[in-house]
Amino acid sequence: MKKFLLSLAVLFTATFSANAQVVDTKPICGTYTCDFYLSMPDPIPDDLEPIPGTPVQILPGEEAGTINFFLQNFSMSGQVLGDVLLKNIKVQCDAEGKYTFVEHDAQRVELPAAGIVADAKLNCATTYVKNGKLYADVDIVWIMNDVPVSPIYVRLISTASTAGIGEVSVNRTTRNGVYTLDGRFLGNELKANAPKGVYVVNGKKILK
Repeated sequence: MKKFLLSLAVLFTATFSANAQVVDTKPICGTYTCDFYLSMPDPIPDDLEPIPGTPVQILPGEEAGTINFFLQNFSMSGQVLGDVLLKNIKVQCDAEGKYTFVEHDAQRVELPAAGIVADAKLNCATTYVKNGKLYADVDIVWIMNDVPVSPIYVRLISTASTAGIGEVSVNRTTRNGVYTLDGRFLGNELKANAPKGVYVVNGKKILK
């Protein structure tokens, strides 16, 4: 009888512990407007200027306690290539309300605008959400013919968010603004006195 009760207690404790590990992800689900940093093949330098206004969505995952990380309009050299969607990433939360993410395998993503295939994952050692603010490092490896070609380092630091406000839906929008081909943000409109050349305006190449 004692052995049975002991086994029952162990089973109850294990079940309770498993359930306790399921984190409510609603407080961090929402849209984050982020400064976007990108560097390849070297890690992001401290003096790199960001591209502002990049939308990132954290959406509920298919399983309880998980999220989908949705980087919209991923771009290189000012050209929008596609979206990066990482699914079912497990969330954990500490006593101070800092949400972090459990280490996960890289997921295959396709960027059809450039014919790029890549493996991507969150850097779970540095990525977190706290007080409605997102800091995320996304490690991407460009794949060609099933062979890794080059690492791509992406960093996203939120400047505003709707996290926790309500239901979130995927909204695919074009990144607005004017960029040079090397990715420098020039402003919201192409100025009349801008030098002649090729610019990326609202996601499209324009010859001036």
